[in-house]
Amino acid sequence: MFGLHKLYLGYNKAGIITLSCAMQGDLLLGIPVVIIYAISFIEFVLYMIKSKEGFYQDYELSKRVWL
Repeated sequence: MFGLHKLYLGYNKAGIITLSCAMQGDLLLGIPVVIIYAISFIEFVLYMIKSKEGFYQDYELSKRVWL
């Protein structure tokens, strides 16, 4: 939920955006936090159900950053 998965995959820009929204989202009434948590949960589910070959194709070869 803090964007560390993006940083691990090498998507530094997306990781920093996710991390900053998660950490500073309370300043904007918590709306960015809810959005980032929802996106992170959806990505978690997608990462878990995707096969190794599909994951490699989508996130390492194609460099798919979001969902």
